[in-house]
Amino acid sequence: AEAFLRGGVAQYVGTYWPVGDAAAKKFAESFYSGIVGGVSVADALCAARIKVQEVSGTDWADYIHYGSETFRLKVRTT
Repeated sequence: AEAFLRGGVAQYVGTYWPVGDAAAKKFAESFYSGIVGGVSVADALCAARIKVQEVSGTDWADYIHYGSETFRLKVRTT
């Protein structure tokens, strides 16, 4: 994370420490569905954390975001 931020990246989502496979899968499915669906990074992250809680008691807290909470990915549908 440090290298990306020092390199000037505007948005970074990562974990504090390693997470289990089931939690990572659940997070990715939920987070990226939200991002592609047009929700903000903050809303997608919160929804994904809730989904992770369903499969893991503590892994939900590992996921962090550095950047603007209102950022939305612009997706072309052409």
